[in-house]
Amino acid sequence: MAAWTRFWTRDRWTNEDLGIDYLEAMSRLRVPLLSISSLGDDCFCTPPCAARFVLRAPRERTTFELVRRADDGGPPPPHMELVTTRAAASFWQRAADFCKA
Repeated sequence: MAAWTRFWTRDRWTNEDLGIDYLEAMSRLRVPLLSISSLGDDCFCTPPCAARFVLRAPRERTTFELVRRADDGGPPPPHMELVTTRAAASFWQRAADFCKA
């Protein structure tokens, strides 16, 4: 929580000793990156916000997935429900496959 609140008070997302600026470091990321966002997340990390963050990484190694509806055809799940309910369980498999690859 301290890192999260530092982002708001200092306008920087850093580690504890302020030596690493995570947003700046995204441009040097050398591992594949998968980001999963949901249209149902309308307050914590909206899809446009998630996309702006992910686009800081090298695009050739970045995948951005958007949950448009729940697996049962219902509305897309909000932020935490992506992982705390089975509403988007198909994306869990995509994440597992991405990690295996």
